[in-house]
Amino acid sequence: MANEWDEFRGVFFEEAQEHLQAMEAALLELECASDRQEVLNRLFRAAHSIKGASATLGIMRLAAYSHTLEDLLGRLRDGTLALGASHVDLLLRATDVLGALVTAERDGTAPPEGVESVTKELHVACENVEKQEPQWGVPTTPAQAYQGTQYDNSTTETSLPPKLVYAPPFPKNARGVIAVAERVAACYEDFERALV
Repeated sequence: MANEWDEFRGVFFEEAQEHLQAMEAALLELECASDRQEVLNRLFRAAHSIKGASATLGIMRLAAYSHTLEDLLGRLRDGTLALGASHVDLLLRATDVLGALVTAERDGTAPPEGVESVTKELHVACENVEKQEPQWGVPTTPAQAYQGTQYDNSTTETSLPPKLVYAPPFPKNARGVIAVAERVAACYEDFERALV
């Protein structure tokens, strides 16, 4: 059984290296990609694969770290967090640390420096979702909602109050709206498959 276990671990570390290479390539094209959503999906799947396989093999430090990275990628992927240059920089550093952590686990050495600090940065980036401006200009306060409000005074009856018409600003990122719609459709398809 020990031989099989070593074989499983060997296969895992080979596949983890392939996932890391895919993540590095995706990160290099992320800022200038015409379809960032597809690139984020690839990044998420690679981190998710490393997380799941490492947890299955009981490599919990690696599973926990890749789970934190996956959380940030998930928020960027689903549009909860708007992708910015600071996120790309953090993802590059986080992927470097992930690679060093995979190597340390494979070789049985101490975890690399920077794991804790980058983990904290990933957590902070995920927590800042509430503090950032809405991605598509959706109002979050009454004052913001009021700015997008127009009054329709065309009514001839003076006893009626003016009709309030809410006109939200056009999304800053139409591709983001499409991405959310595609994600909703994918969730619906997953739900349908689960019922079968």
